[in-house]
Amino acid sequence: IQRALADALPMQDSPLVEIALIDVLVEANDKAAAPALRHLAEDAQADDAVRQRAAAGVRKLEVSQ
Repeated sequence: IQRALADALPMQDSPLVEIALIDVLVEANDKAAAPALRHLAEDAQADDAVRQRAAAGVRKLEVSQ
């Protein structure tokens, strides 16, 4: 299920849904989602709040290794 959530991130149009997915993946400590979160954090077309949440999620996943 976590893989499906990470795969769903780039398909979302709603920043609120993206942030909710990021939160679920980070809370589940899904390290496999880190590349998707990193990509989203670097996406200039993504909402600022989404990019910030994705970047914070990547940092949290890296710290919890």
